[in-house]
Amino acid sequence: MDSQTLLQRIRERDAAAGTTTTTRGVSPEADGDGGSPTDDDDSDGDAPGGATRGDAEKILDDICRFLRDRPGGAAPTGLIVDAFGHVVRDKGLFRRLLKQAARLEKGAGTAQWVLRDHFA
Repeated sequence: MDSQTLLQRIRERDAAAGTTTTTRGVSPEADGDGGSPTDDDDSDGDAPGGATRGDAEKILDDICRFLRDRPGGAAPTGLIVDAFGHVVRDKGLFRRLLKQAARLEKGAGTAQWVLRDHFA
């Protein structure tokens, strides 16, 4: 699934749920896991300097490429934060895109983001 299709699905889901999707293609209400918004969502899609649709697509592509290049298509949160923390302005958007691209697998004292099969 490409990023265009993913963003379209997000918009369709938001429309079905009755939430508003911004003209930038990202809904400030969605948290990317199909659930309701969370209190720790830092996104405000209408903020000056906010991400455009093209920005979101590039970030999603970068996340997928980063995880594809890792052994097993997986990386711990700290490594992802180190890799993207300096370029990400909208933490809420990044969080939603990461949840779309990967799933968090928790083990005995460890947790890793693993690239979803349809992005592999």
